[in-house]
Amino acid sequence: MNGEACRLAQNLARNCGLLLPTRVFRTRSGGLHLWMRHRDGVTNTQGTVVRGVDTRGEGGCVIAWWSAGVDCLDHSPPAPWPDWLLAAIAPPVPPRRGYQPDGAREGSRRLDAIMRRLGSAREGERNGALFWAACRCAEMQLPQAHIEALLTPIALGIGLREIENRRTVASPIRRVAA
Repeated sequence: MNGEACRLAQNLARNCGLLLPTRVFRTRSGGLHLWMRHRDGVTNTQGTVVRGVDTRGEGGCVIAWWSAGVDCLDHSPPAPWPDWLLAAIAPPVPPRRGYQPDGAREGSRRLDAIMRRLGSAREGERNGALFWAACRCAEMQLPQAHIEALLTPIALGIGLREIENRRTVASPIRRVAA
């Protein structure tokens, strides 16, 4: 991804290494349209990833900016959807049968507190905070896909790479399951 496209894409990811090179068009309003390969099951979101970022998939439409003469900033072929982005836009996974938090409000408050703590982690404590958050979620018997969907956008937002996130989240889940 060229430098200009990378700077503009930072609303989506703090580190351009999280995005593979992909076709990028500037919009008339100065925004970006990043084109990804078709992926079954991807639908449309509005502001789910971060405020101002929408995704389009099945049932959605996009504007063919090139037909309006708008600049193409990166001519790379459309890249596959990154796992972290799929996790961020995935619909919530229903809890396993038998999962009963200590009351819905308490469970929700506990998850909010876990996510706030992770979101406030500073450099030097980020991996530890992510591991702690994943442990707390695993103790609540949340399914792994749900834990990843909850924690991945926050972990990426505080500067952890996708591979670090995936490994760190999986570790406590294996421990709790053992």
